[in-house]
Amino acid sequence: MYVRQVKQFLRAGNEGFDERKYGFNSIVDFLRACQREGVLRLERDRQGVLRVFPGGSLKTAMATDAP
Repeated sequence: MYVRQVKQFLRAGNEGFDERKYGFNSIVDFLRACQREGVLRLERDRQGVLRVFPGGSLKTAMATDAP
């Protein structure tokens, strides 16, 4: 996903989502914090645009929740 898509996804789940309410200056700061926690992984594509992927913690949580 691209950063814009992540923000749209978060807003779809929580109408009032605003990363500043959680102490982050921007959505990228929020995503970097998620990366530090292992929830997400950020990579730049060939054009230098940030892409967002599931991190190790998220993959583990999804695997344990699967039936």
